[in-house]
Amino acid sequence: PDVVRRAREAATSLDQAVMRHVGDRPTLELVLDGLAGRDSTKLLTSRKLAFRGNSGIWGVQAKLRLNTVILAPSAVAPDRIDACLIGGWIDFRRLREEARWVLFRRFAYEVADSGAPAVDEEPVGEHSDLGDAKGPMLLKSYCTRNMPPINAVPAQQGVEYELGPGVAGNAGAFDCVFASITRSLGSRFASEPGEHAEFRATISAPAESLLFDLLIHRDAGLSEDVRTTVFGSLHLMPDPRQERDRLPIPVQRQDIGRYPPVLDAPDYARYAQLVKEVTTACGWSVNDFRAQRFTLQYPPYPATVEVAVPLESRPSE
Repeated sequence: PDVVRRAREAATSLDQAVMRHVGDRPTLELVLDGLAGRDSTKLLTSRKLAFRGNSGIWGVQAKLRLNTVILAPSAVAPDRIDACLIGGWIDFRRLREEARWVLFRRFAYEVADSGAPAVDEEPVGEHSDLGDAKGPMLLKSYCTRNMPPINAVPAQQGVEYELGPGVAGNAGAFDCVFASITRSLGSRFASEPGEHAEFRATISAPAESLLFDLLIHRDAGLSEDVRTTVFGSLHLMPDPRQERDRLPIPVQRQDIGRYPPVLDAPDYARYAQLVKEVTTACGWSVNDFRAQRFTLQYPPYPATVEVAVPLESRPSE
């Protein structure tokens, strides 16, 4: 009887403490989820709950958000960098037939005080577009045949590419992949100490996982000491990230080899073939690259995952 009494008193005391500090046990679980250490489990329960809830609310979800950045010295200006971007959605599906979604957004940027475009993206490989030279640059052979139509809709600062009508459930699931290259994107040398280049993956729909690979050419001279950050992105606009938007979510980082890297991805069987084909189309060999992989289970939506690459100092004359 004494043991039972003490157990009941302890349970009552715990319930009172929970009620006083957080209200109920489900809320306590969320609080503890945010205290889980600096590993991949931090906020995992919350992220999984958010994925399920957002999928139901918005009526769409994807198995994989794909984002690959390939950097190499520019052929026309060796002190500058060419950047190729591969992106898309794998196994994207509706949960409600009437659900509509913006798959891609393209924004216009200008060089300060010049009015000239800062970047000029070009399609890579055999692409299927919307009759718009600045369209999403979809890769024909990597977009499944049942992909619904995509409609270009004018938006503030650019164009949004909206998913057209389609079927809900597994019957309507599709892959949608694009690739583009920006020649002479920027200098590979820092103009001041500590300067770095930022590359981002926008989580613009509920997804089970994020695959973000960074491939750097052997002659690019860029540092491997990169920094990853997850920012909340409620506005889904390409504005500079604010410290207040930073989320305490660690991104898993893995060195996947060099010259060549091992590109196989368990969530997408065609991934290694995709990267090799795009790299070749850009005029490079995948054998000349080293790579790091950044993954995140149930990335929060909406959010931006940023990889910051330090720029090297310009050699002295």
